[in-house]
Amino acid sequence: MYFQKTNVTAVLKAVQNYNDAYSHSEAKPFKRVIGKDNIVVEVGKVQNEDITFPDRTQSQPSWIAKSKTTIKLQQSSFTGNQLIGYNTVYYRNISDLFPTSMMIKSKSQDIKGSIEVNSDVVNFATYPPLPYINPPLVIEFEYLSTGLTEPKCAFWDFKTEAWSTVGSELVNVSDDIGTCEYDHTTNFALLMSPMGTKETGHEKTLSYISAIGCGISILFLIITLALYLRNWRRIRSAKAKILVNLCIALILSYGLFLCLWAPLSGIRGLCVTIAVLLHYIFLVDFTMMLAMAIEIGIQVLYVLPTKSRVKWLIPICWVVPAVMVGITMGATQLKGYGDTSDVCWLSVGLIWAFVVPALVIVLVNLVILALVIRTLCRTMRSKAGRSNQSKSSLEKTKTGVRSICVLAPLFGVTWVFGVLSMSKDLVVFQYLFAIFNSLQGFFIFVFHCLIDKKVNEAIRHRSKRRKTARFDSFSNTVSKSRLTTKTSVIERSKTSPKKTDSNVLNTNELEKPYDKDLNNNLNNNLPERKGSLLNKLGESVMTRNQPSPIGQQPERKGSLLNKLGESVMTRNQPSPIGQQLIDRQSASKNQPSPANQPEGYNPFGRVQSPMRLSPGHQQTTPWQPNTADIGKI
Repeated sequence: MYFQKTNVTAVLKAVQNYNDAYSHSEAKPFKRVIGKDNIVVEVGKVQNEDITFPDRTQSQPSWIAKSKTTIKLQQSSFTGNQLIGYNTVYYRNISDLFPTSMMIKSKSQDIKGSIEVNSDVVNFATYPPLPYINPPLVIEFEYLSTGLTEPKCAFWDFKTEAWSTVGSELVNVSDDIGTCEYDHTTNFALLMSPMGTKETGHEKTLSYISAIGCGISILFLIITLALYLRNWRRIRSAKAKILVNLCIALILSYGLFLCLWAPLSGIRGLCVTIAVLLHYIFLVDFTMMLAMAIEIGIQVLYVLPTKSRVKWLIPICWVVPAVMVGITMGATQLKGYGDTSDVCWLSVGLIWAFVVPALVIVLVNLVILALVIRTLCRTMRSKAGRSNQSKSSLEKTKTGVRSICVLAPLFGVTWVFGVLSMSKDLVVFQYLFAIFNSLQGFFIFVFHCLIDKKVNEAIRHRSKRRKTARFDSFSNTVSKSRLTTKTSVIERSKTSPKKTDSNVLNTNELEKPYDKDLNNNLNNNLPERKGSLLNKLGESVMTRNQPSPIGQQPERKGSLLNKLGESVMTRNQPSPIGQQLIDRQSASKNQPSPANQPEGYNPFGRVQSPMRLSPGHQQTTPWQPNTADIGKI
């Protein structure tokens, strides 16, 4: 390559000398065109005529006929009516063969990576030479790449062996053509900068999709990590350990990928560091996917339990990529890291240090995925045979699709779209690659957290435990408050007994006067307690149910008060006492008085107390109803 770059200028000089000699050999106007695979030469003499090259009205090689690069010189640029000899050359495929140097502030500087030739190289010369061309020579250059920016009109300076912009001016720029004006003759080209590469419509859309998808994946990967770590006791397994490490690696890789949006390409040290870290963390992602594929494959293909592989799988996934990146850094001396035009990534030659291991891992994971799906289908077929029921093809298809959806995010199968999207013509695969890979973290959350049975059971179990703990805490609080209240009451009773006797309710003291009062009432020794709420309620009920003195009124059986009175009377007496007392009042007129009855006579039989007697109560004298009691009732 160095030999080609140092000798390309010698080729330009040799062709120029040949053209000058050829144009001197003719003394009258003429035009001759010599076309080959990679070069087209036109030599001639004109008088009072514009010069245009290439002349597309004549037969030309197909590659130059399709080109939009054009050289134009007006006849007004010549003085007098003399014959002017000219020669032009159109070089093809030599733009990359020139040394990467340019005259900047009168000094030759290396422009590799910052400025490059983005057009075919053309030559124009006249005889006799014109010291200054006015109107200037106009050249329209077609871009070799439409993604570059900052076009500069330049010519090759044989003295300094570098590109120069002296005597040139950029007059017009379009999407695919840059127009330059020169005031002298020599070899010309259009230089453009790859820094801040101009994005097309699809590239902008893809970059936005990637950035938004990475942000969504980071969020849901953090949620997945939080749920797994919070319920680790019930979820813990070899697969869960690898999944947690994969989530951590993906979060780091997505974060570093979003850093590429920052304009860091101008900071050499920082750009190289990010490129190295991206190379390492992407390889960690793929090795973690390989470890997950190995673990799931062994669990499905080998039914018998085997030894745990996580102890050596996870360390290998973090260490081996570091060794690979270290070897690459030592072999290249960091050349190729951060040398790309617009992002801090690997150069075209170094990219294979990432692509080759990634493709190998994806192919291995695809083979494991096919074996796992085949084993699952066989298992379904055997279960159907034992149950004498055949599975439909639709159910088998659903099982296969479900398995692919669950395992594809873990195995990195979607990187197949990355291989297919390397061609710019396959825009569909570029969109698929951007969507599926940027949302890999979201798919992991959906299939391995949101709809995973084991994770859902762990979450429900934790919620039940939390509710139980809250109830136990509330019960303990209530018990402690009750114990504190009881203790305080006891302490106050010990410190101030007099005050406690007058204010604190003592049920044992209440039972004594109540029993005595009840005995007196039963023995008819004390007058009735008219202030009793139960007596007043009974009187009201009986008054409303008995005929009024003015006239007979129908009984309102649906009254709530009646029902309440009936309930009270039913609870106080074993039978409807009102009707019995009325009947016996009429019968008592014809019967002897109670004094003439035998001893122990009781017309009502045994009377049950409306209230429960206190323990140990003994009825001393049977209750003997008198006329006043019957009348009032």
